[in-house]
Amino acid sequence: MTGEELRARYGPWALVTGAAQGIGEALARELVRHGLRVVLVDRQAERLQQVAQSLGSDRVRVLVEDLGDPESVERITAAVADIELGLLAQVAAISVLGDVLDEDPAALQATIDVNCRAPLMLTRALAPALRERRRGGVLLMSSLAAWQGAPGLAAYAASRAYTLSLAQSLWSELRPHGVDVLGVCPGATRTPAFEALLPDPEVLRAMPLMEPAAVAREVLARLSRGPVWVVGRSNRLVHALLTRVLTRRLTNQLMAHNLGRLYRR
Repeated sequence: MTGEELRARYGPWALVTGAAQGIGEALARELVRHGLRVVLVDRQAERLQQVAQSLGSDRVRVLVEDLGDPESVERITAAVADIELGLLAQVAAISVLGDVLDEDPAALQATIDVNCRAPLMLTRALAPALRERRRGGVLLMSSLAAWQGAPGLAAYAASRAYTLSLAQSLWSELRPHGVDVLGVCPGATRTPAFEALLPDPEVLRAMPLMEPAAVAREVLARLSRGPVWVVGRSNRLVHALLTRVLTRRLTNQLMAHNLGRLYRR
């Protein structure tokens, strides 16, 4: 899709959550490069301002919000009431490493709030305008982990399964109204959040690790062809193996083994 086509279908403004780093930042940069203006949403105020300055103050609007706060959706909705949003790109997520029974309940609740509640309620608040205009798009970030259990990342994987299912349902509901919906499933991507989990460097060398910019470009190229897209050719091969060849039992055992090696568990 050309820049002109992106602007016509998803402009003039896009909103990107998790825009201070990683895939969210890369997606915001790619949208600005194509001529859209972008509302940057993240809780990391200093880093968000740095991204905004690098993109140009005339091209972006900054909203420092923690999506774990239930009132953040109302504040975001009010802050963008004066502009025409054509694309809702919901990338923000929390990933907690560790066995569920050993995790802080507050961290698990935050995972649900940021990864599940916020995308649902933000879509409910902002997507009616897209339906009324009969054009626009909703992008919901999921993960390869959504398709099977991920021991040590159980809450994260379950939340990504939620957004994947939500994207598929919204695709059917909004498609008749001219609104595109895409559930995006990246694999391992070199983001600050991924690196913060301290993956084993030796194991990483054998993995199909992608860069955020490459993910962003592929996502925008597929945005109008939902409902779901697995990012990266190698990831699509792995996905086919896990979902079409192996049984659920074998898939879970394989994931447990690989994640145990990756995170030295």
